[in-house]
Amino acid sequence: MRCAFWRDWANARPSAERGVVVGLDSAQEWLLPWWWSNYAKYNDLPVHFADFGMSQEVRRWCESRGTLSEPIALDCYGYFKKPLALLQSPFRQGVWLDTDCEVRGALGPLFEFCAEGGIGMAPDRGTPQRCREAMPRDAPIYNSGVLAFNHGDPAVPQWASMTLALRSDRPGDARYGQPGDQETLALTLRRYAEGRIREIPKEILRLRLSDGDGPCLVMHWTGPVGKQHIRDAMNLAHGREAAAIR
Repeated sequence: MRCAFWRDWANARPSAERGVVVGLDSAQEWLLPWWWSNYAKYNDLPVHFADFGMSQEVRRWCESRGTLSEPIALDCYGYFKKPLALLQSPFRQGVWLDTDCEVRGALGPLFEFCAEGGIGMAPDRGTPQRCREAMPRDAPIYNSGVLAFNHGDPAVPQWASMTLALRSDRPGDARYGQPGDQETLALTLRRYAEGRIREIPKEILRLRLSDGDGPCLVMHWTGPVGKQHIRDAMNLAHGREAAAIR
């Protein structure tokens, strides 16, 4: 299996101290201007964009604002490509953000959660019960939408390798009970990151399904309801811009 699925860090040594990694495909491109406007309002850390299947226009957009990966060619859902994107990180300390995450301030505090070899994540309190019951009791499920990590962490290539081995291309047909990247990550952390998980509290990261909206540094607008909230926010901002022009 190691020959068929094993993946490792793309760069032996990081080329920058701290930065943010974000990945998307063509179906998520509409989120990128909203994500960037919130991020750039408070942060000037470098950003590495992972190409999960972008259009050429968006590739050019990303290249003008940060570094850009080559397309990650893998016939599967985008979230299965996440650990492969982390392996391409050029940063000594990195923060992964999903494109449906609303950045509300400077992200410096998030890097504290990967200090001294830690991995920063929040428990996914909204995981469906059937998914929890399919997992070992000592493998809690963490939300992979926000993740603070160190370059060279051994858990990341293990997550990538296990994802490639267990991924499924059809919903509800996951191999060995693994419906998505978070369940595979849970099994990886259980074996390769014991005692190193640093849980991110709600005042820094809130998850829509379990925490609702409220004061925080990053708000993760998960699911269809979350995406509609983002659309409404984008439409409202567009209306304000149009009114200001008039």
